[in-house]
Amino acid sequence: MKILPLLVGVAVICGAFLLRYSYVAGSAENSVPLYAPFPGHGFTVKDTFVLQSSGRFILRVLVPVADSERSMLHREQPPVHSDVVLKVTGPRGFGIERRITSFENDAWTADSNLYASSERLLLPSAGDYVFSLTNRGDDAVFAERGALVELERFELGGHELRFPLARFLGYSLLIGAVIGTFMAWRK
Repeated sequence: MKILPLLVGVAVICGAFLLRYSYVAGSAENSVPLYAPFPGHGFTVKDTFVLQSSGRFILRVLVPVADSERSMLHREQPPVHSDVVLKVTGPRGFGIERRITSFENDAWTADSNLYASSERLLLPSAGDYVFSLTNRGDDAVFAERGALVELERFELGGHELRFPLARFLGYSLLIGAVIGTFMAWRK
């Protein structure tokens, strides 16, 4: 009978940890920590963001759809050639600089085309980061319509599954702890 309080305590601690992890690391701000306008030729966009956990990220560009494209069944486009320099600096002296020369048509919605760089960025720890994007090219597609840059978490295992699963396990452990406490109290 002395093992039940120990199991309840472990379930509460593990459940609380899993819930905190799923809500903090699984937040929208941690999945897509940055939105910024795509800079015009010769301009630089700079912004800061905060990560709650490390991870792999992809740079995406969202471009509004022209009226002529809305009715198309498939809007697969050729790659957009560009010349942008991406710089990210972060905690403990972390820094990367990448030159991106093209963006592939990644997906589309009713109102936008999404382009993604083939470059994946590994941001190694939680903390404050500085993002800088300099446009040295003439990106006609992005310049004519305007565009929005986003930094999006790119996990091969799918963060869409990991955080809900952690949340489910956390609540299950807490409910199990309550049931275990109730069973011990009834005896």
